[in-house]
Amino acid sequence: MQTLNQCSFSSGELSHKHPFLAVRKPQEDTMFRSTPVIASKTVGGERIHAEFLCDTGRLRIIGGITVQAELFPPHSWFAIASVAGYSRWGTRPDETDLLRLIDNFVRLPGQSTLRAEP
Repeated sequence: MQTLNQCSFSSGELSHKHPFLAVRKPQEDTMFRSTPVIASKTVGGERIHAEFLCDTGRLRIIGGITVQAELFPPHSWFAIASVAGYSRWGTRPDETDLLRLIDNFVRLPGQSTLRAEP
């Protein structure tokens, strides 16, 4: 399980080895950018990642190396709030919220390749 805690703004580098979360070059560091909140878990033998960017509100669910879902506000906020309750109203999730989101996502119809084992 990996996480970068609640949304924070940083000009530092993100050191994560997932192919969709590439490290930026120092010359691209001209503005502050959001450090994403990331949660991961293995479901049915596949590693599932949830990534939320606080500055844009973008939410991605990544299964293996494939983006399974990508949502932008207000839909990303609704998705998080629906599983997280009122903890942060979907706009500032933490790792626990994203883990709940992954659990909910794999139970949705049409996600048969990501089914949790009973």
